[in-house]
Parts: sequence; C-alpha cells; structure tokens
Amino acid sequence: MKQLSKYLLVVFCCSTVLITKAQDNRWEFGVQAGLNLSDGIEKADYILGNQTIKPGFQVGAIAVYKVNYGLQLQSGLAFTTKGSKSTKHDVWLGTGNPPITTMITTTNFMYAQLPLKLAYQLNIGEQFKVTPNAGVYLAYGIGGKQVLKSSTTGNAMEDRKVTYDSFADDSDGYKRFDNGISVGVTVQFNKYTLAGDYEIGSANIARNPNEYQKYSFRNRNIGITIGYIF
Repeated sequence: MKQLSKYLLVVFCCSTVLITKAQDNRWEFGVQAGLNLSDGIEKADYILGNQTIKPGFQVGAIAVYKVNYGLQLQSGLAFTTKGSKSTKHDVWLGTGNPPITTMITTTNFMYAQLPLKLAYQLNIGEQFKVTPNAGVYLAYGIGGKQVLKSSTTGNAMEDRKVTYDSFADDSDGYKRFDNGISVGVTVQFNKYTLAGDYEIGSANIARNPNEYQKYSFRNRNIGITIGYIF
C-alpha cells in the first residue's frame, strides 16, 4: 500500500508540473481515471487453464500537443493494473469416483505506463469533440502478486493458498518491462472526457523455467476512463 501511495503521489505531482508549464494554447493537460479489463495471450507446450477477465484500474495525467489542423500528439503518465485469472481442473485417475483438484491462479501486475500516440481531433459543434488515436505504450512493472488457490473434492487433499511476487527474479516471475500497441477514441464535452482504449502487448514477459517447458505471455487490456481537461 505504501508503494501504491508513492506512485499515486508521483502521478499527482507530474500533472501539477505539466499544468504550470503550459505556455500557449497548443498544449492541453488533464487527469483521468477508470476501469481496466485485462487478460493475457498465453502459449505453452503444456495444458493451460481457462482464462477469465480480471478487473483493475488506472489513474494518471494526460498531455496533448496540438500540431496543426486537428493533428495531435498524446502522452502522459499512468499507474495501471493488469493481469489475468485462470482456472484449471485436474482429475485423479485410478478410482471409481476420482477426486478433482481445482486450481485458480490470479496474476496481478502494477505498472507505471507511458503512452505515445498520434491522434486526430474532430470538432462536432463548439463543445463536442471526438478524437481517434493510435500508438504505442511503454510500461515498467513496479509491483504485484500472484495468488494460487487449490481445492480438491472429497477432502483428498487440504486446500492450499500460495502467494509470490509477480516480478520475482526466478522462473515463476515475469519480466518488468512491457511494451505494446494501443488504439482508442476519446469523446470530449466541454472539459470532460470519456475514453476507451485497447492495448495488446508486443513483448513476451514470461520467463521460461527450462528448455523443455516453453511458455509465453503477452498483456492484453481494455481501458475505460473518465477525465478532466484543465
């Protein structure tokens, strides 16, 4: 929690500095926050669990430079959470009524993320604007936990819960650096914005435990945010 508070403070300070640095009407600055719906694109040479969407959140500062004739460059800094949740069932063989072990793995990533996008603003009336955008993002993992829960029918085994760092430096951890492609659209009315973004990772952030177990993981996320332009 202390680490989260530090990075939220950094985002707040950055937004304050950006606002004070705005010297002409080519620059716009603001803040935004909202919901993440994330999962992962996994590939492996062994059986994987079934994935479901893991909800998260994001909060950050945004900066827009108006190049000319509606063309914009967009960036900012955000604290964002991503990850995945998967469920796998193992059936015990050798008995008439075999027990079933259910394993649920929840992977949580916390990132400091920098988007770099090209956008085009369409003015619809004096106060209503629609801005499609596309570009890339760069992210660095600053924290997160993986939680593995297992339970077996018929009390054949005790329930287990194991927690470890998402970015641990061993084969169970993931690489901290991530990058990918981001496309989206922002709708603005007066000073208020509603934005939707789709992100897909380009980097394989998984660590392979050995040459016999190949595994890859790429982040994927849909973000829905509301914001305010100063």
